[in-house]
Amino acid sequence: MVRGILPETLLCGFGKYLWSGILVPDSAKSFEVASKHYALSFPVMDYARFLSHSWRASAVAKVLTLYAFYNGMAAVLAGLLAALVCGGLRASSLLPAWGLEQRSYFSLCGLGGPPRMVFSGWCSLGYAVGYVSVLLWW
Repeated sequence: MVRGILPETLLCGFGKYLWSGILVPDSAKSFEVASKHYALSFPVMDYARFLSHSWRASAVAKVLTLYAFYNGMAAVLAGLLAALVCGGLRASSLLPAWGLEQRSYFSLCGLGGPPRMVFSGWCSLGYAVGYVSVLLWW
C-alpha cells in the first residue's frame, strides 16, 4: 500500500508544511509531529501524479514550483484577460494616463507621427495582478 497527499494540502498556507519541515523524514521527531505527518496522507491504490523532488531543495523552490505546475496555465490566462480588460478601459479613457512623454523619434517612424506619446502601464499592471492573484489563490 502506498500513501499520497493532495496538492491542496501541500500548498495550503503558502506551503506551510514544506516551510515547517513537518514533511522531512527525521527519526528524532516526536510522536505528535510524526502523527501530524502521517495524518496529512491517505492510502491510495495508485498515484494520479508523482512529483519527484530533492529533500535538499529549499522550501521556496518547492512551493513556487508546485504553484507554477498546478496554477500556472490558469494564471497566464487570468493575467492575459486582466491585461486586455485594462487595455480596453484605458482605450476608452476610463483609466487615466500615467503621463505624457516627449518623444522626438516618433517623427522618424512615419511622416506626421505624434510628437508625444501617452504613457500608461495599466496592461502590465493588470497582467501582473491577474497572474499573481490566480497563481497564489486559485
